[in-house]
Amino acid sequence: MIIWGTRYDLIGEFNNVPLEKCKVCLDINKPIYKAEQAYFRLYGMSLFPTFKLYFKSCTACSVKLKVKSIDINLHTVKNALSGSLKFKYIWGWLILLPIIAGTLYLFLSI
Repeated sequence: MIIWGTRYDLIGEFNNVPLEKCKVCLDINKPIYKAEQAYFRLYGMSLFPTFKLYFKSCTACSVKLKVKSIDINLHTVKNALSGSLKFKYIWGWLILLPIIAGTLYLFLSI
């Protein structure tokens, strides 16, 4: 049975944005923007990055809302938290690559 899923790692936080009104508690404060990187997991090993998610949280009520593409601060947050795409989990590849190569060799030799 194949076991697969997604793992999320926090990339960073950014709070240098103007004041906004929270959509949940209606308090006016500075939201904290957070970026999370998703990794594809196979048999519990994170193999490669798939996508990034951006969230903003209110400092008053601590709610976590997903940032939409129409958010005025999204471009600023992406520039501040953007980094090179890192293949962080190399151990998964070191274990999985010989298995894939052996399976391909087995099928091609038949």
